Amino acid sequence: MKVIIKNIYNNTALTGKNLKTGHGQSLYIESEEHKILYDVGFKSKDFIHNMKILGINSNEIDFLILSHGHFDHTFGLKAFLKARTEKEKINVIAHPDAIEEKKVLFPLSMLFLFKFKTTKLGFPSLSKAQFGRLDFNFVKEVYEVTPFLTSLGEINERPEKDGTMKLLTHKESGKWVKDPINDDLSLILKTKEGLVLICGCCHVGLLNTCEYVTKKYENEKIVSIIGGTHMLRFTEEEVADVAEKMEKYGKPTLYLGHCTGEKTINQLRQHFGEEIVKQFHVGTELSFEC
Repeated sequence: MKVIIKNIYNNTALTGKNLKTGHGQSLYIESEEHKILYDVGFKSKDFIHNMKILGINSNEIDFLILSHGHFDHTFGLKAFLKARTEKEKINVIAHPDAIEEKKVLFPLSMLFLFKFKTTKLGFPSLSKAQFGRLDFNFVKEVYEVTPFLTSLGEINERPEKDGTMKLLTHKESGKWVKDPINDDLSLILKTKEGLVLICGCCHVGLLNTCEYVTKKYENEKIVSIIGGTHMLRFTEEEVADVAEKMEKYGKPTLYLGHCTGEKTINQLRQHFGEEIVKQFHVGTELSFEC
């Protein structure tokens, strides 16, 4: 069975196709039996514009999977619901923390280090009617979405550097504290060649996620990694460390974008070569035999 993955929304796009770009991500996963959205991007108009250009009908989507609750992966939801005239509720697979309130906390000024401003970071505010059109299936554990696609659930073992930050917060016991981003849900696509790891932002950390996958699927190899890896702010030394440790996973093909960062992609390309490291632009289509 063929499975197609299309990039609908991302920071960069293929040229000459009239596609829009923006900070965020949305991927379309299609097989003969299922049509799935993995995230819905940030800017609503651009997200819907790209769906139309790429020939994706919102009414035909069977599942919506949220990688996590941050705005750049969820704010296109209102536009998606508006474009979707289908009366049946859309099935949404997400971690329960994906819809919790989240904020980014940052200094107002270098001169006033103890004064901070907070900005909404999480799930969009929906009307009761809009929320009522979503049929949530909240999952924390490994969850089989289809026979070929699985959500990895929470990854709590993180010996390697992850993609969390002190400024990215959520509420615990009434206080705003650093968010471990437990709602980070990556996906595994089982193909005839091996495993394809599909990431939203990979806040858990790419190395931590790969190690988790190899423990869950002991006799299978990772052949490709797709999506954001939240290494935008990694130092050259930290990226070099990731590249060196990725060698143990057999040099999977990397289709990277969103929060990976241009400098990181270029450094990984220098390490692994252009045949291994590719930029995953809006409009890119990948095909796998499952």
